[in-house]
Amino acid sequence: NPIVEQYYITRYIDLINSSFSCVYMNQLLDSMIGEIQPEMQGQINKWGGTYTGWLGKVQELKDFIDLRCAAIAAGLVDCYDLDGPYVTSFVVSPVGAGQIKVNSTWAPANPWSTSYFGGIVTLLDQNTNPGFVFDHWEATNGPLDSLITNNQNSISVTGPGTITAVYKAIST
Repeated sequence: NPIVEQYYITRYIDLINSSFSCVYMNQLLDSMIGEIQPEMQGQINKWGGTYTGWLGKVQELKDFIDLRCAAIAAGLVDCYDLDGPYVTSFVVSPVGAGQIKVNSTWAPANPWSTSYFGGIVTLLDQNTNPGFVFDHWEATNGPLDSLITNNQNSISVTGPGTITAVYKAIST
């Protein structure tokens, strides 16, 4: 089923740009280390081992995360015949006028710079904040699949670039 395949692949891409990203995973590990580290000497005293040995295992975890992130991207390219990933920035203009949804993920920042793949359609949606009206999409990294004035759109990313949701203030 092509619809299920599209959703599966794009959802996986969304996750590696959020919860499974190298940045997020390393920040999560660092926060866990911050909680555990003060207790380590007591654990070592009671159960054995060394602080240096523990730090070595922590480094192994960090190295695994970094290697896994690279392997995931390469696996997506090989398994699903994608290309990239390409650095893509998602921008709301003017700031505060709305939000952009990419596939299944609302952009967590404005601008949001992350990586998306070519060889698959990336879905775009937007939400308008009070006082504004959606005007159009702008894209520098591939043609949009529908009229630029459609609230919902899609793009086949062809390289690095920027996708912007442009809004206009409502005149009162």
